[in-house]
Amino acid sequence: MYTPSLAGDPVGCERRAAYLRASASPGAAIAIMKMNRDIDVRHVLPAIRVPTLILHRTAEQVIDVANARYMAEHIRARSLSSLRASTTITSQAIATRCSMRSRCF
Repeated sequence: MYTPSLAGDPVGCERRAAYLRASASPGAAIAIMKMNRDIDVRHVLPAIRVPTLILHRTAEQVIDVANARYMAEHIRARSLSSLRASTTITSQAIATRCSMRSRCF
C-alpha cells in the first residue's frame, strides 16, 4: 500500500516489513492510523496567517492530493508544491528536496 514499487523486490519487502514490525505493535499501529484518520483541522485553516508551504508527493497513493489542495485553498499565505517522487525515493532524498523547496519559499 505505501510502497508498491517494492512488490517485486523480496529484499526491499523484508526491510520494509522489519521496519514496520520494529516501529509499533499491530494494535498500536492500528490505533495510530485510526487517530490520524480522525484528525480534522479544517476549522483552523483560515486562522493560519503565517507563510505556509504545503508539500505533496505526486506519486502518493495513500493520501489524496485533494487534501493538500483543500489546505492550499483555505490558508491565506500558502504555497502548494508537488514533489515529483516515486515510492522508491529515500527519506534522505525527500528531506533534501523539501529543504530545497523551503529555501525557495
